[in-house]
Amino acid sequence: MIAKHLQESFKSFCRFMYDENCIERSRSGLDIYKDFDIYYTSNFDFLKKEYNKRYGEEQMNTYFVDVKVVGHWYERYEVEADSMADAKDNWHDGQFIESYEHCGNERDVVEVKQV
Repeated sequence: MIAKHLQESFKSFCRFMYDENCIERSRSGLDIYKDFDIYYTSNFDFLKKEYNKRYGEEQMNTYFVDVKVVGHWYERYEVEADSMADAKDNWHDGQFIESYEHCGNERDVVEVKQV
């Protein structure tokens, strides 16, 4: 098991790397990651290797963590209707287009598996 101080150090290291990545991408004219979580999940293997190269006395392991998220988001549907009211009443008959503005207010871990 990884000591708590190393877990906190890894998270601090990842936040530092995220900040550096934002600066680097901004200077290069590239889009920056929308938020830390996207950067972290997209670059986890790289971050783990870099952390272990620099500080790695103990090995970080990879786990799948299933999390039940309770919250809200918006979905857009394309609906054929005679009026706005008809479209509002029959949105479920439409074609799903996208979901956006995901906002999870509560998260509960339901399962953890080592990869």
